[in-house]
Amino acid sequence: MHANASHHATRDYEQIAREILAEAAQTDRLEDEQYGQARGDELPAELSTNQGRRGWLREAKRRLDDQRATEARPIAASRPQRLKESTRRTTASAATAPSGSDLPSTTKKQHSEPEQTDRRRYAAPIPAQDQHNVRLRRAGFRGDR
Repeated sequence: MHANASHHATRDYEQIAREILAEAAQTDRLEDEQYGQARGDELPAELSTNQGRRGWLREAKRRLDDQRATEARPIAASRPQRLKESTRRTTASAATAPSGSDLPSTTKKQHSEPEQTDRRRYAAPIPAQDQHNVRLRRAGFRGDR
């Protein structure tokens, strides 16, 4: 009798698992040879210690304070001038922000007010005595008998 079964169709799950594990071990050995034992997500040497991180943060804060001091402008007294300055700062920071494709997309629905169909969720609470009466009526009890 002749059959057209491939060797892939006749393998059991243990054999498939052994092949997958052997391939993963081989890939791991090759990557260890190529990259060494480092995982690739290590911190730079200056940030690997608590003292190094504090120093880096202190320096970053100093640079930011220096930048703010050089770009400092007095706060305008009139509201239209303050709005104009705020718009200028916002557009300047938007120019340095990541592109829109890098940011998570949001929809209007996420930021909108609850719809009218959500009345039950946002309804005022029912006083305890009224809740008791509602439960009794639902259970079939009528107080007028």
